[in-house]
Amino acid sequence: MVASSSLSNSNNQAAARAAAERARAAAAERARVANAANTQRANARAADRNSVPGYSGKSSFEASPNSSMAAARAADRQSMLGYTSGTLRKGAEGDSVKALQERLTASGFDTGGADGKFGPRTERALKNYQRSQGLSADGVAGRKTYDSFNGVKTPGTKTDGVTSVNADKSVKGPVNTQLPDSGDGFTTYGPRRMQYGTEQTVKNMQEIAARYKAATGKTLEIGDLSAKGGVKTDRHKTHTNGANVDLRPPSTNGGPSNWKNAGYDRDATRTLIQEIKRTNPNAKILFNDPVLIKEGLTSRAGGHDNHLHVSFK
Repeated sequence: MVASSSLSNSNNQAAARAAAERARAAAAERARVANAANTQRANARAADRNSVPGYSGKSSFEASPNSSMAAARAADRQSMLGYTSGTLRKGAEGDSVKALQERLTASGFDTGGADGKFGPRTERALKNYQRSQGLSADGVAGRKTYDSFNGVKTPGTKTDGVTSVNADKSVKGPVNTQLPDSGDGFTTYGPRRMQYGTEQTVKNMQEIAARYKAATGKTLEIGDLSAKGGVKTDRHKTHTNGANVDLRPPSTNGGPSNWKNAGYDRDATRTLIQEIKRTNPNAKILFNDPVLIKEGLTSRAGGHDNHLHVSFK
């Protein structure tokens, strides 16, 4: 019995040693795979860094080995004006997402905060930004989106078959061009003496109206621009440079235009804003629809419930 018991104990010990060895081997294999994946990601990040226009080519981690991780990451973001390893889309998390959110916010598109989590608000802000730049609004941040952030033009980038227009054309100039009282996709309201703008502003509005009509089937109602020569009037504190335009928000029933009314057409208004941004990405738009404000498309201002105020830049 003693011999049998000793043999059993010996077998148990051998089995335990074998199990421990298998566990160590499995752990070592997991570590090897993880290290390989980390190396692959590091190589991809390095390749991305070197491909971003304006980046120094040397990682801030190498340049400042004694700095904190947060400071190094901040330096990377500063030097690259945005960074992503591969592409970023809904569901992604991490510093690359945070950097993307910061770039979108700086461009005027609200992500709800830079928390490093790519959720619905970040996706919506990204799509709106992409539309404003004439990019495919797929909600995925890839090379073309980051090229746009970095001021690099991507040849042949189109949306709905039409390239982004007039983005580099200045709206400055003499305020002596009168907008026609109607045209392709638009009509006017208000006194005709207040419908003068610079030549480029008038061209912008005609092109925006035509594309808006094609997209929605609706006619854009254009109000005040400026008085001829940009002279001050009692109608506005601004509207003197020929680059400001008032627009009525569209409705679904032809009724009074006000974002608070039941007939207000938010989808068509969003399309209008996207066409404005597509023509002039830096245009500032005042309109008090809280949904569009949250989306980063407009800003709040007193007296702007019933019209959009557009300032071309």
